[in-house]
Order: sequence, then C-alpha cells, then structure tokens
Amino acid sequence: MSDSPSLQAASQAIPFFGFLIGFTCIGHSVWLFNGAADLLIAGCRHADLLIVDSALIPGLRSDWEAEVRTVLRNPQIMIHDRVSYKLYEFTPRPN
Repeated sequence: MSDSPSLQAASQAIPFFGFLIGFTCIGHSVWLFNGAADLLIAGCRHADLLIVDSALIPGLRSDWEAEVRTVLRNPQIMIHDRVSYKLYEFTPRPN
C-alpha cells in the first residue's frame, strides 16, 4: 500500500469524488475499489448502492451486473456518466 492520496489527487482520479464526499458527510460508509473481477463481489457485499464510472464499464466482465445484484443489500446500481457528469440508474442492455 502506498501513502494515502491527497484530496486533489483523489478528485482527479475519481470524477464523482464530490458525490462520495457528500455521501460520507451525511453518514454513509463509502468504499472505493477499481472493480477488478476479484474485488467486485467483495466490494459490493451488503452495500446499498453501487456507483460505476462509465469509462470503466467496457473493462468489466459481461456478467458483472448479475453478479453484484446477488450480493448487494439493496440492488441499486447507478452509472456516473463522465460526459454529462450525471448519475443515471443502470439499465441492463437486452441480450
């Protein structure tokens, strides 16, 4: 593990960092992880909400959404759109 990043570095790396700070300020626990396949299920276990960076979706496994819904306490998934800087409810694409 390296030193903790500065708030400025975290804000540059995570486009929705301000939202996350807001969630913590009102009492929510926030976990940050890169969504690697081996961390995805553990990182989502018993969570109420998953926010996914739109730029990272192409790198996720094809079954990521179904897998995380099995462990989320409240299976709510939001996508942070980097273009519009808005949160959208995730809607799975038809197969």
